[in-house]
Amino acid sequence: MRKFLFLLLIWSLALGGFIYLTVELKQPSTAFWGLVQSEKTVVRSPESGEIQLLKVTPGESVATGDTLLVLYRPEVERQQQESLLQLSKLDSEHKQKTHSLRAHMQEIRSEWNQELRRVQQEQALWELKIQTDRALASAWLQEDNRSQVVDSITIFKRRDFQIATNDINEQYSLKLQALESQYHLSRPILESDLDLAENDLAFWEAISEQQVIRSPHAGWVGEVMVNETEVTLKGTPLVEIWGNEARYVEGFIHENFTAELTKGQSVMLSSANDSENKATASIVKLGNRIVEFPDRLRKAPEVRLWGRETIIQLEPSNNFLIGEKVIIQVQ
Repeated sequence: MRKFLFLLLIWSLALGGFIYLTVELKQPSTAFWGLVQSEKTVVRSPESGEIQLLKVTPGESVATGDTLLVLYRPEVERQQQESLLQLSKLDSEHKQKTHSLRAHMQEIRSEWNQELRRVQQEQALWELKIQTDRALASAWLQEDNRSQVVDSITIFKRRDFQIATNDINEQYSLKLQALESQYHLSRPILESDLDLAENDLAFWEAISEQQVIRSPHAGWVGEVMVNETEVTLKGTPLVEIWGNEARYVEGFIHENFTAELTKGQSVMLSSANDSENKATASIVKLGNRIVEFPDRLRKAPEVRLWGRETIIQLEPSNNFLIGEKVIIQVQ
């Protein structure tokens, strides 16, 4: 009899505990729990590569654009070096051709000037000679014929010198024009090749810059998911960055929750530790699957709870702490 009464007492206590837990864990029909979260970004690998340098540790503060880590991709470095060498080669060829053309043009101008000086010297010698001949001829030529004969010869001779000068000018002018035309025709091709090489180098430099993984926003480093020398694939999670300000509430609606919720619906948030800290917010996302509740939202950690996840957007100016537990009351 005593044994029966003892078992009955044990059973009654167990039933009472079960009823108590059921009552305690059952959520109100118009309220549920949530956790205040900050902006979180999981930085992923843009391409496959080796972690060459890891510059952050969990808990470290970072600013927007700070280097988190550096990837090493041998093919990118090789392509970048090849592009740089090609650009240097084309630039050298361009400068060499330009220098050679200008030197050739300078040689032609020098020859041109020499030929003109030669004709001028010949004319000067002839002018000197004609003056001497005129002085010698004046003794035996009649007065009326002296200037006429000499001037006639002078006119024709000077015309010959002028023709020679014109021929030289035309000849060397055509040579220079031919070289300038050659330069102007080849220059666009050279410049086009240089532009292509510069664009190719800029492309690989941009790809190389992508290997320097930077923080997308200010905050602090959460989990670092890789180690130095580790090889990653495209899309591999690398570093988790949390923001410095409370941005949203991640709410969990018990699967037995009875109230109907809709996107855009207004809710009242209040801190679980400070009932005076309240704020009005709105639901921006309703999950489409049932997930397990976080440990912090379980009244009895050993009892697993399941429900629907929802995201509630906070106003920029709010007094909640990141990670704070809040009560979400449906309006």
